[in-house]
Amino acid sequence: MVRLINYLFVLLATLLWGDNIFARTLNEVSPTKILIIGNSIIYVNNLPATLSSLLPPGSTVDMFAKGGGSVTDMAYSKNLRIALARTKYQVVFIQEQGGSDLCLAFDKPKTGKPCESSVDAHIYLSNMVKKGGSMPYYMGTYQTDPQMSQLLVDSERFMAKTMGSPYLEMSNNLLRLRTDHPQYKWFNTSDLHPGYALTTLMAIEMYKALYHRYPKPINICDSYIRYNPKDKFNGFVDSAALLRHGLKSQCVATKDEMKTMINDLIRSN
Repeated sequence: MVRLINYLFVLLATLLWGDNIFARTLNEVSPTKILIIGNSIIYVNNLPATLSSLLPPGSTVDMFAKGGGSVTDMAYSKNLRIALARTKYQVVFIQEQGGSDLCLAFDKPKTGKPCESSVDAHIYLSNMVKKGGSMPYYMGTYQTDPQMSQLLVDSERFMAKTMGSPYLEMSNNLLRLRTDHPQYKWFNTSDLHPGYALTTLMAIEMYKALYHRYPKPINICDSYIRYNPKDKFNGFVDSAALLRHGLKSQCVATKDEMKTMINDLIRSN
């Protein structure tokens, strides 16, 4: 009965809120308040700071992250509820632990209960965001194998539909761009955490979700701290802290690299 009520709420919220209302209210000159919920995929290289570089002046991008954490780990967090109640966000991006939605692609008897718990947590979090007056977007993760990538995209798309949230595909776009531009720094030097290029790709797709067009290519060069996998976060971090300056300046992406990514995305989509 509880699950039926949840699904009915999602359906009603989707019909009432659709993303058209946000297409009308968000524009590229007014400041935007955003929260990103996720794990190390979002804080390695500081995705909030990268997205901030593309947004109108005065915009804020806060983060709620747990290293190695899943949506199930964070959805019921008291601190997350406080963060959502304290600030009137226009948009909340939600990202699951890398590849976890693949449980939806396999036989239910093998992965049923954990997967059901994950679906319930996603619905709960999406509903909580909507009740607070914000629009939730579901941001995909990635796999490096083409077959697994497609399974992941299908699973994430299903999860987003279940949540009543727009979906931002990442995995297949990453594979295409990585094949065409292997010289870009797609991954961290020691593992499959995002490199500068992948962080830029995520920011580009988030911008497009917000404003229904790709951003103007720029040089993303700054001295913001670009976190690495050894850094550990467990909770809320506001935009002021995320925009602290480090010891040296670095370029996450050049204008030409951004332009190339955007042009390729336009051609493939």
